[in-house]
Amino acid sequence: MSEKNEAPVAAPYTSVIVLDEFEPAFPLPGTDADDLHRRYDVLFSSQASPDLAGGMGYVTRVRNAFGQTMALKRMRHDPLAGDRVERGRLAAFREEYATQLTLSHLRGFPDLYGFGSIDGDPVILMEWVEGKTLLSALADLRTEPSPAGPVVPARTVAAVGVAVLDVLAAASHLDRSLVHRDLSPRNIMLRTSDRTVAEQAAAGSFDVCLIDFGSSAL
Repeated sequence: MSEKNEAPVAAPYTSVIVLDEFEPAFPLPGTDADDLHRRYDVLFSSQASPDLAGGMGYVTRVRNAFGQTMALKRMRHDPLAGDRVERGRLAAFREEYATQLTLSHLRGFPDLYGFGSIDGDPVILMEWVEGKTLLSALADLRTEPSPAGPVVPARTVAAVGVAVLDVLAAASHLDRSLVHRDLSPRNIMLRTSDRTVAEQAAAGSFDVCLIDFGSSAL
């Protein structure tokens, strides 16, 4: 999701996104239908925040009328695919949403807001994770000199591994087991809303969030 370590500079939101329909992931106490529409039906995106591509779709950073920042994932279509393939992709996209619905609000996973559609295309609305992917954070983590150049210290590798395993261990308490299938440096986020990557490395503890459940299953 976010690839910036520092707080993003406020940018003008130049595009308006209108959802055809929206179903919240969880009941919102004290929120009536009108409040729900105002919160989720109209979103705003900025050209300064490019889309981030994933296996099943692409993610856009958006804000609602209340100034809440969220991530909007829209299913990717293949214009050369036949109807059967498209139906399979739609079923996989809905399965991705079902998986996230089960994991939402667990530590180490993005919060989920709901499922909707834009011009008939399915979308998932979820938390925008502020931070860096482990892949993009490698430059910050390579702090130990070596003959071949800076490398990531072994203690840092171990600390990241423990943090990821802690998240997976928390998910193991669910009634159904999680198989992520794409647990790669691109899909491991280090949250930086509270501490920078350097501060986490110095402390030997990492705030990990797993993302992209397009290949996952319960």
